[in-house]
Amino acid sequence: MIFDVKYVLEESEIEIPYIYYIGYNVTLEVNGEKTKLETYETEKGFVGVKVPILENGKIEVKYKGTIIMNLSSFVSIIGVCVLIGMYFYRTDLKDKSENKTNVLNKK
Repeated sequence: MIFDVKYVLEESEIEIPYIYYIGYNVTLEVNGEKTKLETYETEKGFVGVKVPILENGKIEVKYKGTIIMNLSSFVSIIGVCVLIGMYFYRTDLKDKSENKTNVLNKK
């Protein structure tokens, strides 16, 4: 989500309509300079940020996830790759074993 913010005369709280989870990344861009804003959970359970005094700016909200979440996704992908590799390896061994058995039975 990206939106413009104009004429903030005093530090204000903005409640973003996303349910709060750890891992949101909110940046404020003013005159080409980006600043990361701290996120917190509001009383209603949404993402909240405090916006400083500014005349014109742009806020961008992204969900990046936590380090543990990203690491667990990586480990899961590696695990699936290993399982697929083991399946093809065992299938190949089984085929080679059947071929040797067939050659011995023909003699």
